[in-house]
Amino acid sequence: MASRAATGRAIAIIVGLVLALVAAFLLWRYVSAADQRAQEGAELVDIFVAQGAITAGTTGQNAIRSQQVVLDQIPSDNRPANAITTFDEIVNLTAVSTIPDQAVIQVGMFGESTIADTQFELNEGQVAISLQVGIPEGVGGFLNQGETVGIIAHIDAQVATTQIAEGPDGPVVTATEAPEVEVTTSKYLASGEVLSLGQRIISTDAEGNQNDAVEQTGQVLVTLSVTPEAAEQLVFANNEGIMHFTLLPEGGELGDTPGTTFDTLFNR
Repeated sequence: MASRAATGRAIAIIVGLVLALVAAFLLWRYVSAADQRAQEGAELVDIFVAQGAITAGTTGQNAIRSQQVVLDQIPSDNRPANAITTFDEIVNLTAVSTIPDQAVIQVGMFGESTIADTQFELNEGQVAISLQVGIPEGVGGFLNQGETVGIIAHIDAQVATTQIAEGPDGPVVTATEAPEVEVTTSKYLASGEVLSLGQRIISTDAEGNQNDAVEQTGQVLVTLSVTPEAAEQLVFANNEGIMHFTLLPEGGELGDTPGTTFDTLFNR
């Protein structure tokens, strides 16, 4: 008896699934037919869409050549008012920010690329190093060529503890334990002159207003003149932590600071 009841429930479930699939198919057919009927009487117009995401900095020429921008058609009522109509509108421009897959290419998505003057002379004993800087960390976007800046490194690190014993030839490490002590440190590492600012892309929107792409991407490449020792420190800090820039007076130099940790934050 129980077996018959279980069989009946199984049959009921299967029938329910079949009916649900049939209903879903009929709904899809209805929506597809309605969409087709709506487009049959509509005028189709050309548009250009992104075939895969187009990363910021991609030139229009490369996007077209690699078929990242392709021709498509949609009803005229659905075309954005500022959609581009020819490849010529973007071929000599650069993607301002990442363009999502299948996005309609519109005016302002590509803009003119300008590079700051990179002609500079290094003083004796200095090297040039380039760092990717975020807008907040880069003094709110107020970095300019020729200014003197200070760089603060903020690093979270774990310190391994060691045991040292006195050996016949001097102190020796007898054991090293796993990192247990977490240290957070902020300290001025170096100061240097801003030699150049990297690529900045200027876009023009549908109303003709110019916009700086750095505000959209939040990043700018900064080249600094520093000592070789400071360059090593900045590379390490850039890989292991976060760096913040401060503006200094012209020709200003950093004083020696002890650095700040949780233990010293309020004990000075």
